[in-house]
Amino acid sequence: MKLTSEEKEKARLKEADTYKRLKPAYSEKLQDLAEIAGICFSAPIVYISIIEEFKQLLLAKKGIAIDEMRKEDTFCHHVIQNGTALI
Repeated sequence: MKLTSEEKEKARLKEADTYKRLKPAYSEKLQDLAEIAGICFSAPIVYISIIEEFKQLLLAKKGIAIDEMRKEDTFCHHVIQNGTALI
């Protein structure tokens, strides 16, 4: 059975909430991972995030001073909407 886009979004939000609750226990490890990714890819800006219903939360970051942004302003939102990667 194929899920509707609404059912997919509801399932995605449920998973995002699960990961968001894990953040306090893993915040140091996530930050280390962001730092390593920045070094490996020579990237001045790196972040690990979760897309909630209305915003993107940055769980770990390097080179960016914000903690969240509106979902509509993110690349991830377009990927979720279109179901394809932006390459």
